[in-house]
Amino acid sequence: MKRTIRPLYFDSIRPGALEGYLEYMAQRGWRLRKICCGFGLFDAAAPQNTRYRVENVQSEQEEIDDLTYMQKDFYQECGWEYLHCMAPGQYLFRADDPEVPEFHTDHEIEADTYRELLRREKRWLRINTVIMVAWLAMILAIMGYECNRYGFWGSWIRLAQGRVSVTLWLLTFAICLIQLVLRGRRIARLSRLIADGRLEQERAGWRAPRRRRIAGVTAWWLCVILLFGGIWWMDENSERLVRESGLPIVYLAEIEGQEEDTSEWVYFPIGFTRRYYNQRETIEQGEDELDILLAVEYYELYDWMPAEAVTEAIADQTIGLKADEDAQENPQFDQFYCDRMGESDYVALTARRGNRVMSLLCIGGDRERAIDLVTVRLNKE
Repeated sequence: MKRTIRPLYFDSIRPGALEGYLEYMAQRGWRLRKICCGFGLFDAAAPQNTRYRVENVQSEQEEIDDLTYMQKDFYQECGWEYLHCMAPGQYLFRADDPEVPEFHTDHEIEADTYRELLRREKRWLRINTVIMVAWLAMILAIMGYECNRYGFWGSWIRLAQGRVSVTLWLLTFAICLIQLVLRGRRIARLSRLIADGRLEQERAGWRAPRRRRIAGVTAWWLCVILLFGGIWWMDENSERLVRESGLPIVYLAEIEGQEEDTSEWVYFPIGFTRRYYNQRETIEQGEDELDILLAVEYYELYDWMPAEAVTEAIADQTIGLKADEDAQENPQFDQFYCDRMGESDYVALTARRGNRVMSLLCIGGDRERAIDLVTVRLNKE
């Protein structure tokens, strides 16, 4: 038997559009077999004027997962075949006989069933609002803690480095806000439906809401795929992007004269700073020796950012470099912080020239060579 699958992305509060589309498919010779995950499975059949109706069943219960056998028998005796549970309390029926009477002939009685849906939507709107307020309060509490511990620009830099989960939380909050707006629109549509009784108009004009629904769902999933696909692509190609971007780079091979054993790169072309990359390279020395490690972070600051305060915050996060203790006179830089830790094989520095800042930590390598390389890279126009 010939079959076809079609998307059925219709809003549950606009059942007339779904009914009109299913009747259109029946007239073209496609009979609905079942609905699953927003798609309809149709069997080829003779064209006929089959009617489909979505019925809202009121109950003393909050939600009805499915109709009882007695309820199904009642609708069957009235000439309507039960097909599918669209949502709790909302069910799809079919009638092949054109003489079978409609479910409702009185608009007020039909409107009563939709008022129950309206109350449910308003209840969920209140719940979503409470959740969003609590979520926002949690985000603000975390940001307040970060600001109190690291200062405002220190917290900003931590966001740029991806060290704080607030970025993901803000994204989630934005998604919840969009859902809240959409639910508000659903309530407005449902209120108009109750006031005007436009089911017949929706059955006749099902094409526009179906196209909008399919376009909306497609755009939503496309954004999700592009977001996660972009994150994966950036993670896989960060090193190449940094190399091709012309940003100043210091390699461990330049310090030690041998290639690294492990290398990790993170590249953000835009965000909390204009450009940012994070580089980690390691040469493994064996079980009894300390591995040689190079960690470099590079920032390009926006023109509106206070470069001196931001650089000080970056230096503070580079294992706690302090301006009053570690700043050294160096005319080649606008700001320079360095800690050489005495005679140990260890150097940490943060340097700024203009709106470009480089922070470096090198363990086990040539300290002077590392400082010279930062000097050359950052002063290169």
